[in-house]
Amino acid sequence: MEERRRSPRYPLELHATCFADNGKGATHIMLTEISEEGLAIKLLAEVELKTGRHFTIEIDVPDRVDPISVVVVLKRVEPLADEEGYDFTAGGELVSVTEADKQVLLEYGRQNRQRHSEE
Repeated sequence: MEERRRSPRYPLELHATCFADNGKGATHIMLTEISEEGLAIKLLAEVELKTGRHFTIEIDVPDRVDPISVVVVLKRVEPLADEEGYDFTAGGELVSVTEADKQVLLEYGRQNRQRHSEE
């Protein structure tokens, strides 16, 4: 099947903390994919999920002292029942992230994809 996306997606498994647009309601999430334009996450139903809502996400990247902070606007929310106990999967458009931080995340995703392809 032909890829319809503008930029490639890279698989990730990075823990993060999600804050609602009002700065309250922190919840643990799992970042599962990253691309130039957006990201995919898995999360619990601890925050109100609606497309168009903004969230700040602080992403814990191995070998970094401070988390990377990004702002996303939700574009897709779907129910999920997985073995890790997450309730939803969601896709968001990156609306605020430094170019340097985005490149760190993309490089981590590239390396992660390569590690998985070698297994």
